[in-house]
Amino acid sequence: MLYRNKQTKGLAQDLFLMPASYQRFAQICLPIALIAITTFALIPPDDVPLATLGDKVLHITAFFTLAGIVDAAWPHSRWNWKKMALLTSYGLAIEIAQSFHPLRTFALDDLAADVIGQLLYLALTPLFQRIPVLRLRWQHKPQ
Repeated sequence: MLYRNKQTKGLAQDLFLMPASYQRFAQICLPIALIAITTFALIPPDDVPLATLGDKVLHITAFFTLAGIVDAAWPHSRWNWKKMALLTSYGLAIEIAQSFHPLRTFALDDLAADVIGQLLYLALTPLFQRIPVLRLRWQHKPQ
């Protein structure tokens, strides 16, 4: 919801957003991101946008983004091993699916890049808490 709420003075005034709206937006973005990443992981490598950046860079970027979305979608808990295990399992599922693709292979270094993307998100969390729109993730009040 985009509006000014005087009761949350100092809480979300930066962009007049409410933490619950931010959470809902993340919950909507998550399936979209999962579909896009799964599609890019399973199409022929030459058809992947930005493939010239390198496979590992794409894995790190994808899982960095997914970590942020998952963390924002469930703000009542900190970034923890459950969130990380969920995304790492998704990365493993992608690698298994790629092993059945004639132009793709299963690669443990891709799975390592997925974990690095998540750890990078965790390492940058203190910085994100200072960015106005991103800090809404940490301002969510438990219900």
